[in-house]
Amino acid sequence: MGGAFKKPQPVYNLKGTVPGALHKKLVDIAPSFPVKADSIRFLIEPKDFLEHILEGIKNAKKTIILSTLYLGTGPAEQQIINAITSALEENPELRVTFLFDYLRGTRGGKEKSSLGMVLPLVIKHGDRVDASFYHTPKLKGILKRLLPEAANEVVGVHHMKIYIFDDDLTLTGANLSDWYFVDRQDRYVCIKAEQKLRDYFVNVVKVVNSFSYLLNKNGDLILPGKVGVPDGQIGSSDQYTPYDPVTEDKSFIRYAFDRVLPLMSNNASESSFKDSDTWIYPMIQMGPAHVRHEEYVIDTILSVCRYKLAKIHMSSPYFNITDKLSGKIFNDTSADVHVLTASPSANGFFNAKNYFKHIPFGYNLLELDFYREILRRKQQHRVKVFEYSRRGWTFHSKGMWIKDFNGKTRATVIGSSNFSQRSADRDTEAQILISSNDRDLSQRMERDRRNNFDFAHQVDKYDLESIKRAPKVLVRLFVRRFRNYL
Repeated sequence: MGGAFKKPQPVYNLKGTVPGALHKKLVDIAPSFPVKADSIRFLIEPKDFLEHILEGIKNAKKTIILSTLYLGTGPAEQQIINAITSALEENPELRVTFLFDYLRGTRGGKEKSSLGMVLPLVIKHGDRVDASFYHTPKLKGILKRLLPEAANEVVGVHHMKIYIFDDDLTLTGANLSDWYFVDRQDRYVCIKAEQKLRDYFVNVVKVVNSFSYLLNKNGDLILPGKVGVPDGQIGSSDQYTPYDPVTEDKSFIRYAFDRVLPLMSNNASESSFKDSDTWIYPMIQMGPAHVRHEEYVIDTILSVCRYKLAKIHMSSPYFNITDKLSGKIFNDTSADVHVLTASPSANGFFNAKNYFKHIPFGYNLLELDFYREILRRKQQHRVKVFEYSRRGWTFHSKGMWIKDFNGKTRATVIGSSNFSQRSADRDTEAQILISSNDRDLSQRMERDRRNNFDFAHQVDKYDLESIKRAPKVLVRLFVRRFRNYL
């Protein structure tokens, strides 16, 4: 007799629903994590993002992981460093891991760069702080010698935005830089106390660290797989590549592929959707290492949309979606598709110096190509293009929202990928699909969508063909020749 009474676990019937249809297809091709719907929340404003980062650092007792393209060098970024310094002094068991892109993270030298910002932490707390810098194997030889520092990141970067504070996980497209805290529209999802999902992304960072450079106390970037982890310092990976991405790129790529491959293994079954009404499916993309998992998952999502869904909203701030994705939108789904991108004035390169100022008009050319394809296929009733325009703000949001026939937002894709040619071919990317039948989470996903589309207006061929948007001849030629760098 004597056993304690156990409350029976609820059984969720997702059969015939959007989450059920997605789970049936995705469970075989992606890691799958059942989560509690109330563990998920979306931030709205850039200032909320900075406050969330600082609060996460303040409350962390054992783990801080910051994976991003770069850390800026202004007062707000110094706040982050100061907060980490205080957290390390107050919590002797705390370990801090940074993961940056090598090219962007070292731009400006030791005096004014991400490297320079974190070096004092490594010097003082090297037994509890490690900083890694991923270098693309695509930048090598004469190209590495010739490309100026301001432009070399076009070849490929580490682009994953993963922020972990103890058991809490945040995924976003936002970097740790001042304008991402003030007036740059982005998306942010915070997932609280979902241990298995959190552990998955801890492992993602650990894997990328294993084939990245490590910052030592002298301010030098070394390959631990060749020279070992320096005395008095820690490494965040249990093994490191013995191959240099610049001089041994082919061996490096094979090593990276073998390390990343297990991250894409499925871990659930089709029947398991009865365990929860809310599921999260991570996606990894690493084109230089021949890892194209995100593409495969997005293709599968759109194939499900063909029959099950009423409307898809998607966002890409730098409009250069792949031919494969365009083909899926035009050929493999009957759902309405609303695509959101930055207007030229909301593009982060608008009013930039030198040749960078022409970049928004290059993206406008690609946007016009897409719109002309809509017209050629006579699908303007179903596929529509919107631009974000808000005075004084730039636009950096990316992702997807999926509605069912009742107009309820049942799924969203959120993370670092722009769905662009370079995201597919050149950068490292991490994002997730959140799929849920929970009413409150559906409403939160819809509020997140509206937060991005509220400042959007629909555009047509005449807007995109405006003389004010016409790119220079050389810009036009560059876009046609080097599209997969954009």
